[in-house]
Amino acid sequence: MTSTIGSSSTVDAEAVTAQSRSRYPIFRTILFSVLVLVGMVIIVATVIAMNEDPEEQRRPFTPLGVQADYARMDDVQLTIRTQGEVRPRTEINLVPQVGGKIVYISPNFVEGGIFRRGETLVRIDPSDYQVAVVRAEAQVAQAQQVLAQEIAEGDVARRDFAELDLGNQPSSLALREPQRRQAEASLQAAKADLENAKLQLTRTNVVAPFSGRIRTKSSDVGQFVSPGAPLGTVFSTDIVEVRLPLTDADLAKIDLPIAFVAANRETAPSVILSTIIGGKRQQWEGRIMRTDAV
Repeated sequence: MTSTIGSSSTVDAEAVTAQSRSRYPIFRTILFSVLVLVGMVIIVATVIAMNEDPEEQRRPFTPLGVQADYARMDDVQLTIRTQGEVRPRTEINLVPQVGGKIVYISPNFVEGGIFRRGETLVRIDPSDYQVAVVRAEAQVAQAQQVLAQEIAEGDVARRDFAELDLGNQPSSLALREPQRRQAEASLQAAKADLENAKLQLTRTNVVAPFSGRIRTKSSDVGQFVSPGAPLGTVFSTDIVEVRLPLTDADLAKIDLPIAFVAANRETAPSVILSTIIGGKRQQWEGRIMRTDAV
């Protein structure tokens, strides 16, 4: 009995051990799977933690002071600054209309000299032109004598035909009417020559056509000049011009058309002209009268 019981117990113990061995691989597989899953979770959590966005650090904001006001419409004056060279509006070469020797020069006829309109700047020797006036007067007297003679002869011819009473009308040639008209024409021509001689005599005085100043002088006393020879350069001081260059933006500000010409001085845009002369600022008021042609 004892040995039988012992044998039975031995068989049972081996059976339990075999059953336990058959279950151990399953448990190990499950445990390994759990460990792998836990490891993967830890790895994913670590990667996610490493990829988190860095913390933003904002700089402190300093508020700025702003002033506000109501918008309103108003007229404003736009100012444009530019510069240019002053030049006279009128500048001419002073020339004589007759030739001859210069016998007089005005004290003001020097470079920088100031003269008035009508002032005699240069006088040419008038002797030859005075003689021409005398000759022209003699021709006028002679033409008057011829005309008077033709008038008298025509009156005599008219009386003669009236006394003869021929009954027909005398011809104009018999009454010396063509001769009279020729004598009248000769008298008019002689008078015209006298006026021309007097005009040439007055032209021996070269007078200033306007008030202004002398820029250059190219003649003097004793010099012989011919008609049209330059005596000097003069310019007027009544009105000066300043050519002012403007950019396209400047033109837009003053709104000037390309071919602008002011109708009159009162309606032209105003300009303040200033410069420094002798250490002092001088100022004038001007007007935009026109734009350049090109």
